[in-house]
Amino acid sequence: RFLENGWNEWYRSFHRVERYRLDLFRTCKDELEPFTVALTNSRISKTVIDATAGYERLSDEDKAILSDRLKCHLSSGDSGSI
Repeated sequence: RFLENGWNEWYRSFHRVERYRLDLFRTCKDELEPFTVALTNSRISKTVIDATAGYERLSDEDKAILSDRLKCHLSSGDSGSI
C-alpha cells in the first residue's frame, strides 16, 4: 500500500459527483500535492527505501564495484543501463 486508506477509499467509492471527477489534495511542505503526485512520491520513496536496504546488504567489495559503475555511468552521460 502506497497511500493511506482514506485516499484509496475515496477513489474507490466517492471520486465522482454528478459526472464530475473530484480529486483529493494534501499539503506537503507547504505545497498542495494532488493524488497523482502523492502516489508517485510514495512509490519513489518506497523504491529508495528498498534500494537502500538492498545496498546495505552488499559486501564492501560489491559496494565499491557499484560505486565505480555509477561514477562511470554518470560521467559518460550514457542513458543506457549500468
